[in-house]
Amino acid sequence: MQERKYFKKALADFALDMAGGDAIRSMTDRGYTVKQIMEQLTFPMPRERVQAVMWRHLLDIGAVLLEEPGSGQGRRSGAFVKEQDSFGRISFRFSAADGDGSREVVFREFRFSAGREMEIPKRSGGASGGFAKRDAKDADTGGLSGKEQACVFSEGGIRGESVCPPAAGKQGGSFYGSGSKGPGVREISMEKGKKLFDYLSEKCGKNGGESSYISCDFGLRGQRDGLQEKLSGLDGRQQDYILGLPWENRICYHRLDRRMREIAAGMYAHGSRCGVCYFLKTGEKIEIV
Repeated sequence: MQERKYFKKALADFALDMAGGDAIRSMTDRGYTVKQIMEQLTFPMPRERVQAVMWRHLLDIGAVLLEEPGSGQGRRSGAFVKEQDSFGRISFRFSAADGDGSREVVFREFRFSAGREMEIPKRSGGASGGFAKRDAKDADTGGLSGKEQACVFSEGGIRGESVCPPAAGKQGGSFYGSGSKGPGVREISMEKGKKLFDYLSEKCGKNGGESSYISCDFGLRGQRDGLQEKLSGLDGRQQDYILGLPWENRICYHRLDRRMREIAAGMYAHGSRCGVCYFLKTGEKIEIV
């Protein structure tokens, strides 16, 4: 009985993949969210199935990594190349894809704060003063300073609108510090968000999209309950993208394409922590604080 159920499920999954797998992968490559893909499909498919196909495709093409970029771990992306020597002997050599996130990289570590980049000096013995494990923390960092402004990042660009600061003695805003004693209101800074977006865009320009990643903790159990609030500074399509992916209960690493740069900048502008960035070609690992 159990074998029959397994066979029926495998057959159903195969039929669904044959019917819509290519379409889902194609729309994923074009930047569609799970919600948009389901609206475009001409036949019914469970949301969980669309999510699974999309997630597997992102893993297969290296757009999402489950191991830290530059760690030398994880599945390598690339292809086997046929070679023939002067004696006619044929061999196959694995050629890693440009920007392969699984290759080993020795990083210089930096922090980006208040619009400025600061290098973290190495400790004695060659160990870094770094932050490799800090992106797994559930708590967000504290408040921002400056005039409160709303910052909305969309594919068409960036727009900002002033927000009146809360009156003295009253609560204002919606971002309260995790685990803080009482409501710790976070101010919203459009200027900080734009500086981060420009900074990350410059780094990606030097490294290329396939060699730039950002850590994502959206699937960690400690983050899920407050995820909607954490993303409230983003536009609807950006929220749909993050909420639509079946993030695993671990730190994942997403390519730092334009959409992810806008998401990181939008979260940063609204006082939410947005992860650690990895640039493989220049060998830079940058914590956003």
